[in-house]
Amino acid sequence: AGGRVDFGLLPGMPAYTYSHGISGDGLLVVGTGHQTSSSHARPFLYSVSNGLQSLGTIAGLSESDGTGVGGGPAHRVVIGTSRNTQFTSRLAWRWTDAGGMQSLGRLGAGDFYSESIAVSRDGSTVVGFSGDGNVRRAFTWSEENGMRALATLNGSTNQSARGVNDLGTIVVGDYVVSLTSSHAIMWRDGIASDLGSPAGFSRSSAYAVSDDGSIAVGIASQAEVGETAFIWTLADGATTLDAYVIAHHIMTPPGWNFSVATSVSADGQTIGGTGYFSSGVSTGFVLHIPEPGVSLILAAIAPWFRRSRP
Repeated sequence: AGGRVDFGLLPGMPAYTYSHGISGDGLLVVGTGHQTSSSHARPFLYSVSNGLQSLGTIAGLSESDGTGVGGGPAHRVVIGTSRNTQFTSRLAWRWTDAGGMQSLGRLGAGDFYSESIAVSRDGSTVVGFSGDGNVRRAFTWSEENGMRALATLNGSTNQSARGVNDLGTIVVGDYVVSLTSSHAIMWRDGIASDLGSPAGFSRSSAYAVSDDGSIAVGIASQAEVGETAFIWTLADGATTLDAYVIAHHIMTPPGWNFSVATSVSADGQTIGGTGYFSSGVSTGFVLHIPEPGVSLILAAIAPWFRRSRP
């Protein structure tokens, strides 16, 4: 209804702001701010009703980034990562109104980093990864169980969790298959499965998943081709988002290409991310996957639209 609102330009906001997450009800935004180009990074929580709230950092670590927000008005949960300026020490954290910023620790005694990447919509489960420079393990964290490593797949020693559904029961991310290949991965109730990569692409990573796990979205890459948004579905497997919209007769603006898909709605029908026009202009996108037959109506009322080319 209101279109785009550049809240980063409002009075009282830091000079440099980066938004990284939004709550399920759309009322809370979390990100990172800098007062000047050389000042320390600090996570912020922003809402229209309460404005900006700076969340500080973990003691002993000078920088901090906010990456996700969950829970509800009575139980707000923000997650992120604190670090030193050299990035040689990183620590995942969770913030609540009642407890403030809480370290989530690291998986192994020899790990020097852990990062919180995503939080479930109910705020119960945090996902991310922890490592020692040689091995990187995906984790989930909850108040009941603390930090736990997710199952490995095919003997891989490098895995990352990057997205989680509403209740924390389905997690997505990526794992290293070989020196030249990595695939998107899904953990459903702790059981890992390979989501593959689109044809012609050797690397893929899933960033978000629908509540029932039927749709995951993210990015795929190939050295000779570059990067593109990808989608995985139970029906079609892994494919590029450009190819998906053509196959399903979904209309997009002329000259449009998808770069990365970073989010998907609870029902899997709406996808967000970044793309670009053939002119070189890059911009954010929201893609609504219509019900069968709707694309014909779009074509009739918007003749300037055409199907995108892969």
